[in-house]
Amino acid sequence: MEKRVSRTRAAREKSPPSSRTRSKSPARVEVSGRDSAPIKKTRITRKTERDSEESSSQSSTPKKLKVGKKEKQVNIQDDSAENEEVADINARSTRLSTLRKRTSPVTYKTTPTPSTTDEIRRSVSRTASSLTKEDTDDDELEVNQVPTQQTDFQSLGIYTKPFANFLLLIVLAVFPIIIATASRVGWKCSLIIPELKNIENFVTLQAFSFSVAIHSLSVLVSLLPVGRFVKLPDSEKEYQFNGTLAAFLLSGILFALELKNLDSLTALYNNVDRLLFLSIVKCLIIAIFFLIMPKYNTRILPNTEVNVYGKSGKILNDLVAGRELNARPFGFVDFKRIVYVQSIIYILVINIAYLYKNVTIPIVQTATEASPVDELVKQTYSNVVFIVQNSEYNLAGFVASSLLILYALDLLIFEHHLATSFQVNDEGTGAEVLLRFATFPFLISFLPRYLFTNNVSVNCYVLMFAATVFIIGLVIKRCSNCLKYEYRLHPNDAKFKDLATLPTFQNHRLIIGKWWSRIRQPNLFGEILLHLALLNLLAPSFDCSSFFGIFIIIVYLIYRSIAINRKNAIKYESSWQRYTSAVKYNLVPRVY
Repeated sequence: MEKRVSRTRAAREKSPPSSRTRSKSPARVEVSGRDSAPIKKTRITRKTERDSEESSSQSSTPKKLKVGKKEKQVNIQDDSAENEEVADINARSTRLSTLRKRTSPVTYKTTPTPSTTDEIRRSVSRTASSLTKEDTDDDELEVNQVPTQQTDFQSLGIYTKPFANFLLLIVLAVFPIIIATASRVGWKCSLIIPELKNIENFVTLQAFSFSVAIHSLSVLVSLLPVGRFVKLPDSEKEYQFNGTLAAFLLSGILFALELKNLDSLTALYNNVDRLLFLSIVKCLIIAIFFLIMPKYNTRILPNTEVNVYGKSGKILNDLVAGRELNARPFGFVDFKRIVYVQSIIYILVINIAYLYKNVTIPIVQTATEASPVDELVKQTYSNVVFIVQNSEYNLAGFVASSLLILYALDLLIFEHHLATSFQVNDEGTGAEVLLRFATFPFLISFLPRYLFTNNVSVNCYVLMFAATVFIIGLVIKRCSNCLKYEYRLHPNDAKFKDLATLPTFQNHRLIIGKWWSRIRQPNLFGEILLHLALLNLLAPSFDCSSFFGIFIIIVYLIYRSIAINRKNAIKYESSWQRYTSAVKYNLVPRVY
């Protein structure tokens, strides 16, 4: 035993003296995951095989190590550099406790209690290295997780690129103004540019008052607890539709003012282009308001009201797509539906004004009150024949305006079908949707104005063909929407027992029967068909403004069909692949 002690003593004497010694060194360093306590400095106890001596905790006096019969004093002094390193380790471990939120706790331990000062230093160094590596790993983990936590944005490829959205804004906001100006002065830059510089061509007090009146009436009627209320079985939301009431109230007010010789319809007829400009400005203001509002609104939106395509973090993309599906700034006013109702009202009253200003009805004789019933019927019939034979009007313009009035009445009567539409459930209250509502009533009304103003003569057979195709397109659109609406509202009804459907993992069933068996979007096909029918009226005399107005609508509807197809592919995933295998064509059978 004495020889063993001597060898130990000789080994210690041969070892080089340490340049730095300390009295407090970490004998054991533990970090237990994210909630670990700071590393503490403890004392070291040296033991031999014969005897050992325990030193009192937190003592700063020199420590005696007994070896055999002789004792040797080893002074271990504090090292400020080592203390700074330990303090740095404590600070890092505290920071790690705030970073790890998704990973399970991990315990980091050093080797067992070291027996020499050099081993202690190496232990501390290994612990610092492991914590430094862990710090780096957590920094990388945090960088990778931040985008996922902040947004659930869905991309549509090129359709969600800022450049594509910028072009869409130009088409929907700038082109209609240029077309309206060119329809008055002609398609020459030398004539269009001076007109664009004249502010009176865009805003007058009369046009502004009319725009405010229509908007105010739509908002007030939407607040009334009247109309048709629709609640889908798989949704907690309830939709209210009373656009028909607003349209007939406004039409009645206009006719009443006209009978009072206040020339309300004449004012509307003279301010159509100004109303187009004011509608565009109004919708852009609404879109910007709904883009900024979520930053100052403390109300947390439910997931069913968040538009996943309007959370890109890019201002232009979010402005076009809209951050909310059905924005209600005051909790009960759905601005997307209000602007939609105003769009239909504009189609209706503008074409009524066209007919009123361009159709001259002769004065007829009225029967006396004392006349018998048979005589009253005969007199009424003769008066109708007399009016038809002696009225002065342009037949092509009359047909065009009548078809558009029929189109507006269809949208108003079956407004409740929107409850199951893509427009309400999947499109946000953004600039794209709002500008579509703002411009389409005017783009589609350039045609009857041109026909009336220039007294264009169109062959009767062409008129009959255009009217027939228009009605066929309207029937296809309405019947397909009606089938989808009734099935979504009453999926277990007995009349749908034989309807072919395809189940999805999202707890929906996609219709693959009847109107929806050949193409995926028969409603859009019918919409495009009725607009193509109107272009036939330009066959005898071509007009650029009328053509481009309808052409923009058709191109946008095709663009929208592609975007809807991509959104559904993301929404239904593998179920959409099975659906596209069953229904192969998007808009036109065997073509596209």
